[in-house]
Formats: sequence, structure tokens, C-alpha cells
Amino acid sequence: MISQEEFEDNRSELKFDKTLESEEEKDKRSLIEEALNNEHSTLKTWQNFAISKFGLVADDLRHKIWPLLLEVDPSPVETIPSLEELSSHSEYQQVVLDAFHISNVLLCKISLLYLYYV
Repeated sequence: MISQEEFEDNRSELKFDKTLESEEEKDKRSLIEEALNNEHSTLKTWQNFAISKFGLVADDLRHKIWPLLLEVDPSPVETIPSLEELSSHSEYQQVVLDAFHISNVLLCKISLLYLYYV
């Protein structure tokens, strides 16, 4: 199991520079950050931010707000299971077979498309 100190947040490979945000996006970011610091912010607050222009603005804010939208505890207390734990699960072998099957199907389709367009 991975300890909290070893946990590396790599959920998103997309990284957007705050300097590329428009003035409107920066204004919205400020409003969202104010709401994050306000203990009276509600689910409706987060829903309104999410559906309005520019959405939740950037990944760093999405990372903080999605747990609030889903009403789940945002602290990463859940540990990632080891391969040994996963492989002992009753459905593990079926998942392996399904993954193998879909990769073969996709490979065949990609090959056919390549032959068709070349």
C-alpha cells in the first residue's frame, strides 16, 4: 500500500498555465477561490460555477470542486490496491480477458483503416 507521503497526484496530465487565462477567467477563478474559502458555500454554489461560462476554469480548481459536487470527502484516504490484491479479486481474470479482447479488436480495426486509406 502507498502511504500518504508517497502518494503522487497524477490524475491529470493536462496542465494549463494560469497566465493563459483571460481576464474573465481570472475573475471567475477569484470568485471560485473565494467560495472555496467560504464555509457557507453549498452544492448549488458549485453547480452554478460548473454550468456557467468557463466552467470550473482549470484543472487545479476542478480537482478541488468535483469532490464537492459529488458530495464526497476530498481527502485521498483511500489506498491504491496492490497488484497482488487486484489479482486475487474474483473478477480479475475476466477483466484481463476483456482487456486482451478489446485490444485485439482495436488493433484489427486500426489495421483495416490503415489498409483502406493507404
